[in-house]
Amino acid sequence: MTLTMHVLPVGVSLLNEENGAPRTVRRALDPATSHTEDRRVDVELAHRAGGNVGPLTVAALVGEEVCDRLRRADAEWCAEWTSVEAYKNQPEYVAPTGESYVLIATDTTEGLRAAFLAATRYALDGTITYVNDPLAARTQPIEPGRVYLLRVPGLDLTETGEGPRTDHPWRALGAIGGMITETAMQAAHGTWHVVLHCSGGYKPVLPYLLVMAEGIRTEFEHRHPQDRRPKPELTAAATHRSKPGSPEHIVELPVRYLTGRPLTKARALVNQLKQEGRDTELSADEYSDIAGMLLKEDTGGRLTLSQSGLIMTEALWLRS
Repeated sequence: MTLTMHVLPVGVSLLNEENGAPRTVRRALDPATSHTEDRRVDVELAHRAGGNVGPLTVAALVGEEVCDRLRRADAEWCAEWTSVEAYKNQPEYVAPTGESYVLIATDTTEGLRAAFLAATRYALDGTITYVNDPLAARTQPIEPGRVYLLRVPGLDLTETGEGPRTDHPWRALGAIGGMITETAMQAAHGTWHVVLHCSGGYKPVLPYLLVMAEGIRTEFEHRHPQDRRPKPELTAAATHRSKPGSPEHIVELPVRYLTGRPLTKARALVNQLKQEGRDTELSADEYSDIAGMLLKEDTGGRLTLSQSGLIMTEALWLRS
């Protein structure tokens, strides 16, 4: 049984009038409407889901008319849909037995609205599984045929351009990588092909998503030697249009992975963090093999995890 997991970082292109979405769609789930009762969107979604992880009934939030329009809409309404359509339109594409969609949202009102509306297109059974904080749900499995909306707490690049001021967003991205890895490695339902679509979402986040992908591929490449099942696959895909009016086509991006001493040291680092806590002092001599990849010096000269290190250690957390 072959399965595809589409992983889609989501931006706000669906809310841009010039992309074609009608006003009734672009205004859906707006905090100013009665659907959200003037709550913040993340609070409303968590409330409707009944906690950190839970189902959302899409029609109850945006109405049947909006749901129907989103499912029948032109894929050009947003970059995320365009990427999925381009992937499926490749000559070599073979439809899998089952598909799941994992949409990653920034922690902004507009970002969450756009991600929810983009996810609705694929929620043919009328429900979306909402995860308010992936770091607190790192063992959440991705089920075939389901649609997931994952909020990354604190991931907001819209105000100052400086990026998040806490470690939590990067750790949450790593935890998403761990969720994807665990699902694909257990392979209870079949062999997974994970497709990370890189053409949607906020572009400054793309390098960090590729670090997450490196963590996933590291685990795929270093399965237990006695595991004889087909190896899960990972593709990082971007879309490219050669000229105006021509169809989008897929370009695969390279995804590296850790091996040898860097992998050994990365796993040792994860285990030290597990045993001693995240504030433990790290030795420059002990971790010289991964210093440039995963570690940095803080303002006091103390060795600490870089943003890439925060993502990678969380991505490797469950299997180290």
